[in-house]
Amino acid sequence: MSNNGHNSNGKHNGRLLTPMTGFTPKQRLFIHYYVETLNATRAAEMAGYKGSYSTLGVVGHDNLKKPKIREEIDRILGERMITPNEILDRLGSQAKAEYNDYIDPETKILDLKRLLKDGKGHLIKKMKMSRVSGRIAEVEFYDSQTALIQVGKFHKLWTDKIEQDTTVTVVKAYEQVSPDDWDNEDTNEIPALTT
Repeated sequence: MSNNGHNSNGKHNGRLLTPMTGFTPKQRLFIHYYVETLNATRAAEMAGYKGSYSTLGVVGHDNLKKPKIREEIDRILGERMITPNEILDRLGSQAKAEYNDYIDPETKILDLKRLLKDGKGHLIKKMKMSRVSGRIAEVEFYDSQTALIQVGKFHKLWTDKIEQDTTVTVVKAYEQVSPDDWDNEDTNEIPALTT
């Protein structure tokens, strides 16, 4: 294993990298690190390319311009992309305070394993570990009111009022009217002009 934490069998720090065929080992690592960092220079360095910061930037940029590498990166990022419906679903879970389903009402103890197993980890904002036991001592969940506000904004349930001071200039157009038509002045009829 090299000092970058990867080796040639497709593992990085014990984790299997996404299997990719048709790439050199450095290109596979570059793709992996680029997807993780979204930084081409850093990805080139972590993949084992050598050179100055400037050289690594050029290498990273060149790799991103290679169609096959770009396609693989786009494919992986596309799989990781969260859709608007998934965002609303997660905000809905937060707004409904679904974490309450995992707290025993009598003991007030959270069943964290079940919460995570059910894919509800997105409800957790922060966890604090006990320095003494090394176990989780405190769990903070996302605020349901904040999630409700975000969902309400998406659905345009309320809008901010904007005051606007506008000056309008009205220009009145006058047409030539022959003296014979002056008696029509009291009506709103204006005879058509003939040329």
